[in-house]
Amino acid sequence: MNSFILLPNSLVAVTGGKQYSVDSTHPNYAVIIAAIKAGEWDKVPGMIDVGKFINDNGQNKITVQNGVVMYGNDQVRGVLVDRLLGMLTEGFDVDPMVALLANLMANPAKTAIDEFYLFIESGKMPITEDGCVIAYKRVDDNYFDCYTHEVVNKPYDLMTKEERQLGKWVAGSVTTEVVNGVTVVSMPREKVDPNRHNECSVGLHFCSLSYLCEFNNNTGRILLVKINPKDIVSIPQDYNNTKGRCWKYEIIGSLVTNENNNITEEAYTVPVVPAAAVVTNEHLGYNDGYKDGRNKDPDLSPLITQSDYAKGYAVGYKDGRGKQKRKFPAIKAD
Repeated sequence: MNSFILLPNSLVAVTGGKQYSVDSTHPNYAVIIAAIKAGEWDKVPGMIDVGKFINDNGQNKITVQNGVVMYGNDQVRGVLVDRLLGMLTEGFDVDPMVALLANLMANPAKTAIDEFYLFIESGKMPITEDGCVIAYKRVDDNYFDCYTHEVVNKPYDLMTKEERQLGKWVAGSVTTEVVNGVTVVSMPREKVDPNRHNECSVGLHFCSLSYLCEFNNNTGRILLVKINPKDIVSIPQDYNNTKGRCWKYEIIGSLVTNENNNITEEAYTVPVVPAAAVVTNEHLGYNDGYKDGRNKDPDLSPLITQSDYAKGYAVGYKDGRGKQKRKFPAIKAD
């Protein structure tokens, strides 16, 4: 026999010969009520027992042991537990969270792992399907870094054809390279300062949305950058843990700002290209070469230094000039 009574801030349910009292602050409260309304009483006990709920839905990778949420042998703490419960109760796939934890635990520095919890809690960062985080970066008006004004930080979709064909820039120890249609900026990890007490120091910088207005007098352009947690080196202690240093990030977009250089509402709709949609440098080169060949433009193959792009360009130019069927599908956004 199943029965329940809904009170102003709680509910009492009886099922399987047991009585359960659930307060409205329970993380599964809304889901429990929905299950009762749908007559899915067999699910109710597992939803009330949060530990059992996680064990049943954590894909055998995220578990609860002695009241502690674990990923393998490592404890999951703070806001990540809240996010996990939120995803589970809302019926979302927990694969992104599993991937995030796998990436995080692959970070070779325990201090960086501990500091990541501080950053993601303060920054409220989005998590991608492959377990990375989306952060922000301010650059100058010409898409160079704000400190040396030498490091290229230009999104691929804003590059000229000549820039795409060049495909690589080096400024000191920092390398910017086009990889599979994405701008990737990197430097040797050992050159990044791991000491969070050094608030402004060497490394590739990123930040949360709340920190943007504090940096560079709120001038320049704002980028969306994708960072793998394993590549984070330190989270400086100032500004409430809302900025960080890493050794590599991908630039996935440039945000829209208003006349005061503040992010507009439209900025939050910038699409992130899923991994399945990413094309290779060879494909990109083929696409440009095919168009140049069809238009009977000069063959730029001898001028291209990026090997995979050059290979694709040469074949594409020949096919386009000869009006052959494409070996790669056309890339609409160019």
